[in-house]
Amino acid sequence: MIKKTKAQAGNHAAILVIIITGLLVLFVLSISPEEREKLLNDETTTNGEDPLFPGSTTLIRAVPGQVKYSPETEIIHEFSPFNLNAEVKGELIHTKNSMYLKNSAFEKITDTITFKINPETTNNILLNFNVEQSSGSLIIHLNGETIYNAPIRPGNSPPINIAPSLLRQENTLQFQVSGPGAAFWRYNHYTIKDINLYGDITDLTRSKATQVFNIATKEANELKASNIRYLPACKPETTKNLRVHINNFEIFSGIPDCEVFNTIQIPINYLYEGINDITFQIEEGRVLIDRAIIQNSLEKPYTLTYYFEVQDKYFNFVNDEYELKNNYETMLDITFPNNNQKRFELTINGKPISFNTARLRETRSMQFFLQPGTNSIQINPKSELTITEIRIRIREK
Repeated sequence: MIKKTKAQAGNHAAILVIIITGLLVLFVLSISPEEREKLLNDETTTNGEDPLFPGSTTLIRAVPGQVKYSPETEIIHEFSPFNLNAEVKGELIHTKNSMYLKNSAFEKITDTITFKINPETTNNILLNFNVEQSSGSLIIHLNGETIYNAPIRPGNSPPINIAPSLLRQENTLQFQVSGPGAAFWRYNHYTIKDINLYGDITDLTRSKATQVFNIATKEANELKASNIRYLPACKPETTKNLRVHINNFEIFSGIPDCEVFNTIQIPINYLYEGINDITFQIEEGRVLIDRAIIQNSLEKPYTLTYYFEVQDKYFNFVNDEYELKNNYETMLDITFPNNNQKRFELTINGKPISFNTARLRETRSMQFFLQPGTNSIQINPKSELTITEIRIRIREK
């Protein structure tokens, strides 16, 4: 009998549980979707009566937690002023004391001069010499090409220009005399002294300067845009071809705008985490590179935004204007998990409120911040920040 009674009691309890569960399911299905959302999700609540604040309706309840903070939006790398100098000087490239040239039916005497240059830095090469004795035409070849073929009287020779297109790093000048022709018993000859080669040589030893700068990991990860800005002190008429390289990538080549700030955009894929270098080189002239900086723009500071709705019934409308009804009051409640100092800004529908607090809770009136329809609340951190909860509520006075 005892066992039978216990079994019956257990069956009755199970039936009761099933009935209660069924009633709860029917209740949840019968209520509106908005109320059902509030019951099933307590992360963000809107437009419902708040059990913690009797008589109040919560317009929004959000749990931000830890809010990411990015203190810098721009990092500047500065460089000390430096000079670029590519001076052009007239220099003696090669000299030879004397040579004797002869051409007859039985004998031919020639002579050569070899010299080395850098074709990229050498211009306006001139050959001249002094003729003591002459007969016939003097013939001069440069690297196999004839550059002069004419008689020259005794005395100083006319300057002989050497075309840049014929020049190599290693060059050979060959001197010879024309033949006597049919008069085989005669001969032509030249006695030449003080043979000199002059040219304009560009000194590039101080034409190049390299600066280095370091990009930290955080800067590299958040880099959005980069440019270099500098003030070149120079003269356009004497300045030729300034080249700028970042990590061996060319970002500029041409004549700089002298005496004004120049700005060059740097593709961010040219920059690396760690050590980077920037190189300036001038082809000709003098330039002072002053106030040079690299400006690295980072991603915008992190912001967190929530949206919520406020019904029209809380407002009075006059033409295109609206205001909260006098019989309603609204409050903003912010709670924090600790007493650490916290700096941040809340922007509600474009209107900012600044906070600098170590409290666990902050409350503000929202009387002039809300608007009918969709509202927004944006968190702009100014320091490391954790927010337990943000709640905006409304109630009748």
